[in-house]
Amino acid sequence: MLSDQNSSMQLRLQFVNSCSNSKYSTRKIEADDETPLKVAIYDHNNEIMTCEPFSSMRVHIVAIHGDFDDDHKGHWTEEHFRSKIVTGRPGKEHLLSGKLYFRLQGGVGYLNSAKFQDNSSFVPSKRLKLGVMAADERISQRIQEGITESFAVKDVRGYCEFILFYSSISTYFPHMCFV
Repeated sequence: MLSDQNSSMQLRLQFVNSCSNSKYSTRKIEADDETPLKVAIYDHNNEIMTCEPFSSMRVHIVAIHGDFDDDHKGHWTEEHFRSKIVTGRPGKEHLLSGKLYFRLQGGVGYLNSAKFQDNSSFVPSKRLKLGVMAADERISQRIQEGITESFAVKDVRGYCEFILFYSSISTYFPHMCFV
């Protein structure tokens, strides 16, 4: 187990690409540009860590209350972060499903198959954030968790209506471009 011998060296996990657009339940979670969400571990110089064991550490993706760190200061304790994890509604299945644990490679990893199983209407802010935290037994050093921007998770039935609406319009107006 790695000790706290470098406790002055501050490391943090961070989502690299943007994730603020609305998501839909049971659809794959992606970045705003529809690519996999990228996670990296950074050192105090804001460079991606490439030394072991940090560059190949295991991380865990969680859902966080949407109003967590609204002041954008980016400093919290591990206990405070864990207290803001959202697991789902009582009596319902877990809020997140898929491959929520993965290893970084060269200090970088990708969220490829996670999905929300419910919408975000049950949390007070009606919004969620994704969080990434260290989950590697080889490392005892505190590593700052990373979070995305907040976003709403809508019911997948709304996604189907959205697609049907725009596909029907393009049938009647094929020359129009919908972004």
